[in-house]
Amino acid sequence: MTLLILIACTISTFLTLMLMSTPLTLGIWAILLTLFFAGVLGLMLSSWGALILFLIYVGGLLVLIAYFVALSPNQKVTPSIPLITLLALLLSTTSWAFLWIAMVSNPKWNLVTSIPTSAFSLTDFTSSMSFLSFLGPSNLLTLPLLGLLLLLILIAAVKVSNRNEGALRPFKP
Repeated sequence: MTLLILIACTISTFLTLMLMSTPLTLGIWAILLTLFFAGVLGLMLSSWGALILFLIYVGGLLVLIAYFVALSPNQKVTPSIPLITLLALLLSTTSWAFLWIAMVSNPKWNLVTSIPTSAFSLTDFTSSMSFLSFLGPSNLLTLPLLGLLLLLILIAAVKVSNRNEGALRPFKP
C-alpha cells in the first residue's frame, strides 16, 4: 500500500514538474521527485541503493539550485489555485487507480482488513533487502556506470562553475 502511494506521488510529481515557473520551485519539485523515487526504490529493491541515489541526486540538485537562484534571485513564488487543484486531482486520481489495479490484480486481497493475506513474510523481506542482491550478476554493470556518471557530473559541475566568470562570483561595483 505504501509502495502504491509512493508510485502515485512520483508519477503526479513528474507530470506536474513542467508546470513550475521559477527555478526555486522547480528545484524543490525535483528534490521531491527524487525523494519519492528513492522511496520507491527503497521499498522495491534496496534501502542502501535508494539512500545512495538520493544523496547523489540531492547533491547535484543543490548545486543546480544555487546556480539558478543566483541567476534570478528576486522572483516571487506565488502558488496558484489552479495548479494546486490540478496537483491534488492528479495525486488522488493516480492513487485510486493504483489501489484499484492492486485490488483487481491480487486475488488474495482481503477487503475487510485492506491488507493482502500473504504479502508479508520474513523470508521474502530478508532476501529482498540483502546487500548481496544489489551486487548480483544482473546488476554487474550498474556500479561502474554509476561511477562513470558521477565522474561526468563532477567534471560538468567544475566546468560550469568557473570562479571568476560564473553566476556565483563576488559582486564588484
